[in-house]
Amino acid sequence: MIDRNEKQTSSQRHAAWSRWFWDGLALACLLAGGWSFDRRLALGADFSVNQFLCAALLLRVLFGAWQVRREPVRGRATLGAVVACTAVLLARLPGSANPEYGVFKVVAYLGLILPVLVYVEATLREPRDLQRWFVLMALAAVGLLLLSLRHAFDLEQGERLAILGGGPNVFARLVGMGVIATLVQATLWHQSGGRRAATIAWVAIPLAVLAMVFAGSKAALLALVLASLVVLHAVGARRLARVLIIGMIAGVGIPIVAHPFVQHLNKDGGIVRLLRLPDFEDSFGSYGSRVRFTLGSLEQIRARPWWGVGTGAWGNALGVGMEGAYPHNLAIEIASETGLVGLAIVLVPFAWFPRRRAIADPVVRLRAAGVAAIALFWAINVSLSGDLVDSRYFWLALLLLELHAGSLPRRTGRPVVGSGGRG
Repeated sequence: MIDRNEKQTSSQRHAAWSRWFWDGLALACLLAGGWSFDRRLALGADFSVNQFLCAALLLRVLFGAWQVRREPVRGRATLGAVVACTAVLLARLPGSANPEYGVFKVVAYLGLILPVLVYVEATLREPRDLQRWFVLMALAAVGLLLLSLRHAFDLEQGERLAILGGGPNVFARLVGMGVIATLVQATLWHQSGGRRAATIAWVAIPLAVLAMVFAGSKAALLALVLASLVVLHAVGARRLARVLIIGMIAGVGIPIVAHPFVQHLNKDGGIVRLLRLPDFEDSFGSYGSRVRFTLGSLEQIRARPWWGVGTGAWGNALGVGMEGAYPHNLAIEIASETGLVGLAIVLVPFAWFPRRRAIADPVVRLRAAGVAAIALFWAINVSLSGDLVDSRYFWLALLLLELHAGSLPRRTGRPVVGSGGRG
């Protein structure tokens, strides 16, 4: 009997570590990017870390334990939307004026985004699985912050905090996702008696927010505040929520007072960007370009409303070159390149997205609020910045939200067997 129990314990421990490993690898795939060779992550002359990670996960999906499904797909809305997006991108690729960028998008969806989502849908079964993703997101943010330390102390005027030559907006968004995950997981630890771990996590949050300030991404900071309000509402922290709202209003109003004192400084600096008023007159600046891109996109949609200008050809149609240009809005990018028909096809599967339900269990309610907050955070960001490939974190957050919402019974809102407890 003892040997049998020891074998069961060993098997359970091995299964738990295996889930941590593969979930971590799936998140690492999203962080590292798609199949294109990346010199920053090079392992050799023609092979990089991101390609290795994608290949490993793809093999896991193809030869995993879910070759024969015995239950319906639970993430059919999100997976359906991503499959539809992939299909319309592929359909509008022939004849594109920028086929290289178009192929890059299609390969990213086929070789990166879809495999990760399929893996998550097949393996996320219990509450501890969702909490494992919270911990992994928090750890990813910690890793990014550690990598940014060297650059943080060498920032010069006009620079924004980032890592490995990447974009500061991407850095800020990933750290922001980690902040929300840390807030949720720290609260769960506190509720279950792990107050020391919760305290350490809460102390780390202001440091992460400070890094986001040095990155100078207003959209990420705004999204973080609004997403955090969702979590605070779920735990009944009304006073802290009011303080956060007041801070957000003050943050929006600070440029009105501070602009005269910083207008002579380089406007591209991280903190300076947060203290200046938006400069819409510079058509190549952050704000002016977004206005120009939005108006140009609407002109493209009006000129070719049904089928768009072709996958990857948005920049060519607008006259901004053959590089990977994009309009900084997910819906506009889909509508511009694949037309209103393509956008409608992508939106149809959301008719099957689970509806919001009342949740009695406070732990389950906090998990739901956490994943909803992360989804809201990315929804704001993909509306203000990033392209179709950057939206991969938005798709992940939507899938996690759908899987959690789908695990609740329709009437009572209480957790089904295996979904309760503190995980």
